[in-house]
Parts: sequence; structure tokens; C-alpha cells
Amino acid sequence: MKTHSTRYQAARYLAPVIAILAPIALVGPNTFLGLYACAILFVGSLVLWRPEEPPVLIFLFGYQWLQANILAFYGNLQGQPLAAYADYPGAHEEAVALANTGLLVLALAIRLAAGRPRRGLGSWLKSILVTQPARVWILAYFAAWVFSSFCAAAAPFSGGLRQPLLILAELKWAAFLLPAAST
Repeated sequence: MKTHSTRYQAARYLAPVIAILAPIALVGPNTFLGLYACAILFVGSLVLWRPEEPPVLIFLFGYQWLQANILAFYGNLQGQPLAAYADYPGAHEEAVALANTGLLVLALAIRLAAGRPRRGLGSWLKSILVTQPARVWILAYFAAWVFSSFCAAAAPFSGGLRQPLLILAELKWAAFLLPAAST
């Protein structure tokens, strides 16, 4: 019964977002893409909803969803088909539909790989974060930001180490969660 109530809670948070996006999806030439994007957002978010854990899975999904679909919604608001914004000819509508299908498969795979939600993980993390003052976590973020900037600057000149350095440059986002969660 707990799963049903958490799904209901997730749906309650998603309903206003879908209520805003659905009319935009219906008003332009990209109607199918917009409605399909709304459905993928709803189903993918329900699949990845883990109420007692940090929302990093939904953030990752939402970020990719936004990248795949922003142009379809913008095109609907402007009254332009998706192809009007492309520099090269191609099957742009099919590409966005496939990207959305891939996002749904990715959400299902993430859920399968992540396993069952861990009860009490959020309160455990919060208890660790409050043991230090927020100043410590802000300094840790600043240090990670400097390190990430160095990695990003060195990556173009490092040959075979380019990819590992670019991955290390993203470390600042992990460190960003520390001061954000400690307050």
C-alpha cells in the first residue's frame, strides 16, 4: 500500500507541470511530439520517483527530457514545425520521438539498476551533513569548482586524458549538492 501512496504523491506533483505543458502541446504543429513528450515525462517521473532519497534520478531524467523536447514546445508556441529550426534537412520529428522513447527505456533501466528504494536514506544523509557547519560544505564546493575548472582547462591539451579530465570536471555538481542539502 505504501507504493500506491508514493505514486499518488508523485502524480500530485506532476499534475501541474503536465497541466501547463499539455495545452502548449495542443496548439501548434508539433502536437504529436508534445503530447508524447508529456506522456514520457509523466511515466518516466513516476518510474524514477523515490520519495526518501535525493531526487538525482529525476533530475537526470528531467534534464535529458528538456534537452530532447524544448524545441518542440517552442515550435508550438511560435507556430513553427520542428524542421523550421534545423540547419540541415532530415527526419527531425522522428528523431525527437526516438529520443523520447530512448528516455523511457533509460528511465526503466535506471529503475531496474537502482533497485528498491532505501528507507531512511534521506534522513541518514541529512544527519551526516548537519554534523559540519554549512561553511565547510561551501568551501568543499569552492575547492571542487577550482579543481573542475582546472580539469576543464587542461582537457583540450591532454590528448588521451581528455575524456577522464572532462568527467572529473563535472565533479563540481556532486559537490554542489553538499551545501544545497546542508541548509
